[in-house]
Amino acid sequence: MQRHAPIRWNAYPALLLAGAFALGVWMDASFSWVPIGAWLSLAAVALGLAALGHAWPRRRLVTLRPLAITLALGGAAVALGGARTASFQDLEPGHIGTLLGPDADMDAVMLNVRVSDAVEETPRGARFTAHIDTLVHGRDTLSVAGAARVFFRSSPWEPPTPFPVVRQGDRLRLRARLQAPPRPRNPGDFDYGAYLRRRGIHAVATVDAADDAIIVRRGRASVLSPIASLRTLITNRIDTYVQGAEGRAVMRALLTGNRGSISDATQDRFAKTGLLHLLAISGLHVLLVGMVIYVLMRPVLMRLRLTWQAVEWTRAVGTLAVLVGFALLTGGRPSVSRAVVMAGLFIGGNVLQRSTHSLNTLGVAGLVLLAARPLALFDAGFQLSFAAVAAIITLNPRMQAWLPPRWRHTGWRGHAGSLVTVSVAATLGTMPVLLVHFGYVSFAGIALNVAAIPVTGLALLSGMMTALLGGWASLGAALGAAATVLTSSLLWIAETGDTWLGWMAFDRTVRNPWVIGALVTAMVAATQWPRPRLRWRLVAATLLLATVGTWLDAWDHLAKPELQVVFFDVGQGDAALVSFPNGAHLLVDTGPRSPLFDAGASVIAPHLDRWGIERLDAVAISHSDSDHLGGLPSLLRQVPTERVVLNGLGERTDLVEEVERVADSLRVPIQPAWAGDTLSLDPAVHVQVLGPPRRAPFLADDNEASLVVRMVYGETQFLLTGDVERRAEQWLSHHYGVLLRSDVVKVAHHGSSTSSHPVFVREAAVNGGTAVVSVGARNPFGLPAAAVLRRWSEAGTTLATTAADGAVWFRSDGKQVRRVRWR
Repeated sequence: MQRHAPIRWNAYPALLLAGAFALGVWMDASFSWVPIGAWLSLAAVALGLAALGHAWPRRRLVTLRPLAITLALGGAAVALGGARTASFQDLEPGHIGTLLGPDADMDAVMLNVRVSDAVEETPRGARFTAHIDTLVHGRDTLSVAGAARVFFRSSPWEPPTPFPVVRQGDRLRLRARLQAPPRPRNPGDFDYGAYLRRRGIHAVATVDAADDAIIVRRGRASVLSPIASLRTLITNRIDTYVQGAEGRAVMRALLTGNRGSISDATQDRFAKTGLLHLLAISGLHVLLVGMVIYVLMRPVLMRLRLTWQAVEWTRAVGTLAVLVGFALLTGGRPSVSRAVVMAGLFIGGNVLQRSTHSLNTLGVAGLVLLAARPLALFDAGFQLSFAAVAAIITLNPRMQAWLPPRWRHTGWRGHAGSLVTVSVAATLGTMPVLLVHFGYVSFAGIALNVAAIPVTGLALLSGMMTALLGGWASLGAALGAAATVLTSSLLWIAETGDTWLGWMAFDRTVRNPWVIGALVTAMVAATQWPRPRLRWRLVAATLLLATVGTWLDAWDHLAKPELQVVFFDVGQGDAALVSFPNGAHLLVDTGPRSPLFDAGASVIAPHLDRWGIERLDAVAISHSDSDHLGGLPSLLRQVPTERVVLNGLGERTDLVEEVERVADSLRVPIQPAWAGDTLSLDPAVHVQVLGPPRRAPFLADDNEASLVVRMVYGETQFLLTGDVERRAEQWLSHHYGVLLRSDVVKVAHHGSSTSSHPVFVREAAVNGGTAVVSVGARNPFGLPAAAVLRRWSEAGTTLATTAADGAVWFRSDGKQVRRVRWR
């Protein structure tokens, strides 16, 4: 039996230092109260101890000096990581990030900016990052520093007017709406604001009219000017020679990294089939571009009868220049930067005749990227890139050893086997990251990558040749035709895979750190399979972590049965999710729908998916207005639903008829509800319908006929009022009186002055309770009314609005209600 040597961790110094540096980044981001001076002092002390340990004379054969030196250097790396993160987050006086508060929102601001990165076209305009020079607001003119994300975005309700074509380096004068980076609106949402701040961007500027963007001066000649011109040339030649809008969009993504024009449906298909990495510029693209050039330059240079050193240095410098240019062309994404650094180390080692382990190369790449932008550590793209490469380096050799001998050699079997094992390794390595950030892992890519990766490589090369030789029309047309066929083939692979292999996915967000630890430990166990002792220890650790995580989840649910209510931020509309102690779920209203936004598809369904809610036991619709009913058709199509409860009244609108058709096609029953009915969802929670009555003079008004729901759990009570107005509120006050008194009240009709009658407020409000207003920010109706907010506040309630707070989340244990501060 073959015996494998034990792991020598000191063989991976760069990897260990990168890990220590990353730990320091995490510590400073988590405990930001540590000043930069303290971090630097700790680093100096640690380096001093390492130097002292190195200089101390060795008097024993066996000593702990190497361990002490290693720990000291690791501590220094941790401290330097913390210091770099502290300096990155420390904004200078006059920085735009210090001028804007967390929810700042200013209209009609004049900005003088310089475009600092590649401009991405979008269906309604463009987007780019710009450095701000001056800001004019009212009569104040300020010299500021810092970057903003700028959006040219035309109104969907007016004929589009083309915005000026801007390029990297241009200086612009903008009349824009200036905001702080947005915070997430609902639990589990992608935190776009945090993502921007991690990239050093502390403002968002939106320009909604072409006349509000003026090019003051075209960018002066710089190292980026040729890159911008080259990007424009590539885009123009792709548009000229590649046929099909989607094919052109895919080719632009492959060559320039601009995915803005790829349709959401196409990106969704690539994501569901595990092929989305092909559309994101990554190490695969760098390998295809750089290694092909590196290999092909050798025979050309050898024909010039140059010395070996001249050949190696020439092709090394030439390849690295091309790769750096490619990185700049595609926007310097983390995956590209990592691949370029690793390629540079590999090529440099070849020139200098020095070998290095791939894990050390990966560690150096990590150190370089984190030193440049430390908070990239928390970006999903950074984590996916390094997890994939680490898994390929460590796991792929083990998997290739498990293949039959004829699938390990050269030839088509060897290439196919290698593609499969690389795909499996990358999928398994990135699975923990995908489950945490996106809650979705597709295993279809393991099979589809065998065909998709070669097709992508050929498409990339044909696109490069089209851009390079497109100056000759006939040659450009021929190469463009080849690129068209290849991009169409790639699109066909994604579409076919989605149709036939869409079921090969795990769709569940994992937040339990014990389970994530179990997944990571299982990967490490696979990499150490030839070492039995370490292998079985890791397997035991995996089972222990998985068991602890499973039992803790079960115990938390059984020991603390709670009623949870989340009032979603769906803009100008209503939607609330009620989760019962027994695991049942009731959704009250589904938010609005418009040509640009569907609350059911964009807010509610992703939330249910991310929190592992696979079905709804009931959906109750207060009334048929589109801001309450609009999201239901898409939600019924995406989420299994047991029944829909309506108020039994309302107009026969197109939306109502659409809901009935969709429910009928899915065999979802629709039931009317009236005052006095109950909804049986959990024996521990009494869910009672308080309105509308079967007969009343005010029922002709759709708002007044809203479904009113009261929930009682132990000693706590919630009241959801739809859009009832004064006449219905007076009827409720007369018939129920103090029974309306609730710890949490959903204020009727988004805080309109037509609702919240003083008598109703007096009956429903509880001193110390909460009144929730579901309302859109900057809505055109001026809601909520100041008088209504004052009325509820004077009644002793705490006010919460979705416009200001995002989603409002409550938990009740049956004795008291507490609000969950989720952001």
